[in-house]
Amino acid sequence: MRGSSIVLLGIFLLINCKSFGQDPYNFKFKTYTYNDGLVHNFTKKCLQDSKGFLWIITQHGLSRFDGVNFKNFEHSLSDSNSLPQDDLEDIAIDANDRIWLSYKNGLCYYDQNRHCFIKIYSGNKNFESYSLCFDKKRNCIWSVDFNGYTKIDCNSFRLQSLPFQKKATDYGQINRIFLDSKDRLWVPYPRRNYHCINLANNKEYFHKENIQPMSFYEDDEKNIWLCTWQEGIRQITITDSVHIHSRFGNPFIKIDDDHTFISSGIASSKTLGGKDLFWISLNTDGLLFFDKRTKKVNRQLHYDANNKNGIATDFNESVFSDRDGNIWLCTWHGITKVNAKEQQFISWELPELRGELYNCIAGMVDDPFDKNYYWMGANGSGIMKYNRSTKKIVAHYYYYYNSLTKVFTGEDENYDWRWINNLFKDSFNQLWATTYAGLIKIKNGLPSKLKLTAKNGDILYPRQSKEIEKGEIWVAAEKGIFKVDARSNQYIFYEDVAYKNNLFYDIERLDDTTLLLASDAGMKLFNKSTGKFTTPIYPGKKLMNIEVIGNKIFMGGMSGLAIYDWSTRKISFPGKELGIEKLYENRLKKDSKNNLWIYTSHGLFKYYTAKNEFEEFTPKDGIYDLSDDHINFFSYQNQFYIGYRMALTSFDPLQVNVNTTKVSPVISEIYINNTLLPLSIDSLENKGLQLNFNENQVRIYYTAPDFTNTDKIIFSYHLEGFDTTWTNAGTRRGATFSNLPPGNYIFRLKAANSSGVWNEETVALRFTIKTPFWQTWGFRIGVITLIAVLIYLLYRYRLKQLKKIYEVRSSISRSLHDEVGATLSSINIYSDVARKKTNDPALQQLIDKVYNASANAMENMSDIVWYVNPKNDLLENLLIRMREYALPLLEARDINVVFEAKENLEELKTTMQQRHHLYLIFKEAINNALKYAEAKNIFIRIAMESNRLKMEIKDDGKGFDTANNFSGNGIKNMHSRAADIKGDLTITAKPGQGSLICLQFIIT
Repeated sequence: MRGSSIVLLGIFLLINCKSFGQDPYNFKFKTYTYNDGLVHNFTKKCLQDSKGFLWIITQHGLSRFDGVNFKNFEHSLSDSNSLPQDDLEDIAIDANDRIWLSYKNGLCYYDQNRHCFIKIYSGNKNFESYSLCFDKKRNCIWSVDFNGYTKIDCNSFRLQSLPFQKKATDYGQINRIFLDSKDRLWVPYPRRNYHCINLANNKEYFHKENIQPMSFYEDDEKNIWLCTWQEGIRQITITDSVHIHSRFGNPFIKIDDDHTFISSGIASSKTLGGKDLFWISLNTDGLLFFDKRTKKVNRQLHYDANNKNGIATDFNESVFSDRDGNIWLCTWHGITKVNAKEQQFISWELPELRGELYNCIAGMVDDPFDKNYYWMGANGSGIMKYNRSTKKIVAHYYYYYNSLTKVFTGEDENYDWRWINNLFKDSFNQLWATTYAGLIKIKNGLPSKLKLTAKNGDILYPRQSKEIEKGEIWVAAEKGIFKVDARSNQYIFYEDVAYKNNLFYDIERLDDTTLLLASDAGMKLFNKSTGKFTTPIYPGKKLMNIEVIGNKIFMGGMSGLAIYDWSTRKISFPGKELGIEKLYENRLKKDSKNNLWIYTSHGLFKYYTAKNEFEEFTPKDGIYDLSDDHINFFSYQNQFYIGYRMALTSFDPLQVNVNTTKVSPVISEIYINNTLLPLSIDSLENKGLQLNFNENQVRIYYTAPDFTNTDKIIFSYHLEGFDTTWTNAGTRRGATFSNLPPGNYIFRLKAANSSGVWNEETVALRFTIKTPFWQTWGFRIGVITLIAVLIYLLYRYRLKQLKKIYEVRSSISRSLHDEVGATLSSINIYSDVARKKTNDPALQQLIDKVYNASANAMENMSDIVWYVNPKNDLLENLLIRMREYALPLLEARDINVVFEAKENLEELKTTMQQRHHLYLIFKEAINNALKYAEAKNIFIRIAMESNRLKMEIKDDGKGFDTANNFSGNGIKNMHSRAADIKGDLTITAKPGQGSLICLQFIIT
């Protein structure tokens, strides 16, 4: 597909263009300069690496070009890795894509993996190199100076120098060397002669004749060609002992010696003229096209300031054909590209037409009887008959110009007849042109007028005419339409009486009986059988264009593009978002694939009607111009034409932007935290990139080296591990990811060419952002283990401390019980004995006090011993003691007791302070009930509710008024004790209704 489209394009360029006088070598050239990003305008030579990048050496630095952007390299005093010298002499690229550069007093290579330039030394000195080339067979670089040639091994970088047997002296310069397919190394010396070394046996040939060699070239048939300084173009025939030169000159040179021109380089391209057409760059005189079969120069191109698509300058250094067949000219004013697939729009001017008149090209038709001629109509300038061979106008009709006096004189009698709107051929090989006054008919090469008027004789200014049925010419005009018999010239005028001044612009067949008419009143239908007009389909909208595709009517007018679906009777308006708003006359045209072409003031659009998709083209694609000035859209010889004033743009609607060559994306640079990564991108393909946790800002630059409408290449990427879907990046060539979390990532990239054809093969970059050590599982497990150990140690320490406290409490309890308790018991016994033995009332009263005090002390001591003893920490023991205290006392007074303790209390532990205060509050409550309540029943309930211990003591006694202030300390002490254990104590009582004491606190 790709090859066939290119061949067809080449045939169109080199053959069909001649049919209407276009220059067969009118290629479209695109020049890139310093203003486009090139490092320097004086370019010397360019080569292409394996990824498709173009590398360009200049007088001041090196540039890498991907078709859109330049990356430049220059010498920097502050950077030892920069280019050693800016004025470069030659370039070579090895199998590892290292860029080798010679600069007379040195040699270096650029390592694309490490992003640095590395100098080559001979011993401790710079290695002198005037020119170099890569030897794929030996995987080495060959370099030359005046003493000999050197082999540089691309693996070991070992140098092996061989001297010339016959040294070239006093030459001052060596032009670029060349290695041919037969292992011969050619070394040219400008203004002198050359060496030819057979590398297989190091046999040396020195050509003595002063033929001033510039550069060598080998064609596809292994012939050697030579460019020279004013010694012609030469083909070299090689024998065992001598080189025989065939010399060819330049017939276009304007001085006596036709050999006096400087050729600097040769290239050929299968896609641009074929392998037999040589593109020869001239050092000071433009470009030559040389046919190696006929051994003739066919054409010379010069710089023309008026040709914006021409070559940039006549001063050229070299020419190169890349692997896709693009031609590159290295010039003194930039680098110039010629791409076969970008020749799809060809534009040129017609200087033979006079600029004084309007001269907007309206149509072209081949002469039906003599293929050496064709006819052209121009709006404002009548009809012209062209001779294909001479590219001259042989006859000009209805033209306001006196060919004898060479001026515009006299009355313009042909004014209404020289405004041509279209030109076509009918079924009888007659040509017809629509004019303001009527139709011009060309029969057997002779034009004649057919004036079309209304019944009152008024001219109705026809705008469009077509042969709808064989022999029927229908004409759209003011107020109505005409039907013209193509043979008899008889016509009928049908007036649209419903709209007095309606103007009809376009006419199209809908079916056997119905015509569609675009008019100021909208889209109208006309019945050929009845001769009647219908109510407009799209009323109130000025329409000027019609095309019918299937059951849809495509209408163009002052509201842009409208589609009327004949089956659903619905109207849609595609293209509004693209700015398709106003379509004047002749702005809508259907191709053979039923796609529409739409001309607007800001773009030419191809509308894929089946897919409802648009594609836009602008002057950057080669269109001559875009303006609201009158244009004519017409077809000729299967091509579409846009007719301008004295200019044309032609294109094949089926081949435009049919680019089937897929582009391969390339990751060019990676920045980590705004620092360029000095690593090989290729080396990361398998093992990936390892980044620290804080290297989490990743910026990736990518491209797709290609040179066909490269500004239309689009990209899509997906960062696996971060994004869930692909990101449509459009034409953007970089992606930034900030604050990426630790993890494994794969950046995948794909690209689509200028025709939107995707290459599903992606390029991938794997990288890992390491987890910080404190977030690793090992660290977490270690921390958990450490915490567990600390907890365990703390637990053991706590147990040890509790054990000590247990032992202390046990010791205190024993001491209090054994020592203090025994002493108090002795006091109590002795006082009781003394009390019984005395009869003195006063003494007996004192002894009673001692007895009672010792008894109370013994009771309190018993409580203290009980609290302190750690064996009583369980709440179960406290409940037993509370029962043992309360039940005997209350039952002795005949008070019924209900003591309820929930089962979930037995295993609970309390602190010594909690047991102490709880028990004393309990005792105080029981004692108060005994003394004051006069109750029959007392209810005691102890339970856990949530995490709180709740004790309720309720009686059915006489109650009391809680508002009264009691002089005793019992209730106050109960509140104080509750506060000490952070509990809540509430006392609810009313006279005659008993009382309720409720204590709640949290078990700690």
